[in-house]
Parts: sequence; structure tokens; C-alpha cells
Amino acid sequence: MQYNRIFNFSAGPSMLPVPVLERCRDEMLNYRGSGMSVMEMSHRSKVFEEIAVNAGRGYLIDEDALLRGLESGRVRAAGLDVYAAEPTANSALTSHPRVTCTPHIGAAAAEAQQRVGAELVSIIDEIFA
Repeated sequence: MQYNRIFNFSAGPSMLPVPVLERCRDEMLNYRGSGMSVMEMSHRSKVFEEIAVNAGRGYLIDEDALLRGLESGRVRAAGLDVYAAEPTANSALTSHPRVTCTPHIGAAAAEAQQRVGAELVSIIDEIFA
């Protein structure tokens, strides 16, 4: 299936690969056969413990412990856009095949600022035209 994709330069993921989104779609209602979506299950459940997402503050996750969890299989995947030290030098974590890393400051890119500016001009033009 072909998708009409655009880059979103807001903070957070700018563009996720289509296979990642398709897998998310497939597991949205029934994550790993649990009968629940990730949003419905207890944050204390065994299935939920396999997932690590940190988009808040870098110090919230012990990166070395996360890497050990990924390597042992106790943690199935991780999504990160903040790190204990930025820019991070933890290439073992950021290059791990089950880790998705995105820039936390995506909206600070020059392209993002230009795009937002053009969008604002377009909206203002529509309102006052």
C-alpha cells in the first residue's frame, strides 16, 4: 500500500517508518495477544514492563540498565527522545535494533521554523482574504 507521507517537524518523531506504523496499527487493539491495547493495560503488568518510553526527562531512565534489559530480552523495545546527557554518547543504546530514537527538539530545526512560518502566513491569508 502506498501512503502520502509528510515530514512533521514538531517535537517528537518527525517520521516513523511505515512498517513500524503498520505494526503499531496491528497491535493497537491486542498488544502481543494480551487482549488489551497498551493504553488499557496496567503499567505494572508483565507485558507493559517490556516496553520503555521516555519523552520526558533523560534522567528518568537508567540507560545502562535499559541496555541490559534489552540485551537480556526483559525489555522488548524502547522509544527515546531524551537522554541522561545530551547529546548522548551511548551509541550501544541508540544503535540497538529495538530502540527508536528521535530528536526532542525537532521543532527547533530551521526547516521546521520555515514551514511553521509559511503555514501561519497561509492561515492568516485565508482569514483576511
